[in-house]
Amino acid sequence: HLIMENSRQNREGASSDNTEVKQIWRRVWSMKTPNKIRNFAWRACRDILANKVNLKKRMITKNDLCSECGKEPETNCHMFWFCEKAKDIWGNSKLVFPFHIEPWWSFMDVVGQIVKSKVPVSGLLETTMTLCWEIWKNRNSVRHGGTGRSGKAIVQRALALMQEYHAVTEEVPIPRPTEAVKWHPPDHPFYKVNVDAAVLKELNATGMGMVIRDWEGNVLAAMSKRIPAPLATLEAKAKSMEVAVQFAWEMEFREVVCETDSL
Repeated sequence: HLIMENSRQNREGASSDNTEVKQIWRRVWSMKTPNKIRNFAWRACRDILANKVNLKKRMITKNDLCSECGKEPETNCHMFWFCEKAKDIWGNSKLVFPFHIEPWWSFMDVVGQIVKSKVPVSGLLETTMTLCWEIWKNRNSVRHGGTGRSGKAIVQRALALMQEYHAVTEEVPIPRPTEAVKWHPPDHPFYKVNVDAAVLKELNATGMGMVIRDWEGNVLAAMSKRIPAPLATLEAKAKSMEVAVQFAWEMEFREVVCETDSL
């Protein structure tokens, strides 16, 4: 939530506006990035990444200091922006934010500032989240005995990942609704998973997409996937439903109702 302590309410970065929160979730789940980065951003915004501060809260470790610099508690904000390693990475990226990030901000505060920023920077959210993903991957690799990458190498890998994604998805046609359809929310406390699939004959593949909403219509998770096989229409619908159930389970939604346009 974008709610900070009363003593910080006048500082830029905090917001308790539910409309703004919904806007942030919509923007996160509509990012033009691989699904793993959207899921990562969602987890980071909810502050459920296994950083050392969270591990200490769960009594998994007694030491919550940053595994890179060892100087400050390893919060999301420190890990992604204020650790010396992170500063080196952002310096190599040449990326400029149209606002100043404060040490007490949450990850969601940073995302919220990007979403509502009045200075148009093309792909700023996607680039930022992809870089954070690579920072997170590099830290986990080092933590488990792997070799860490340099700041420059991490930036290069993030840019390459974005280029790979755009190269794969740029030819996929965007489905357009043929008529207006009214969405009906599920009863509390259920979640609704809307699913659809399309046979992409020109690509010799099958595309499918799904979105999970709560009883208030808030988008909580979304995913798209392409299977390199032109399934029959009925098979594509059935396969998309199977993938949707697996996706809901992986995202830890248990009370769900699935809905598609097929009877």
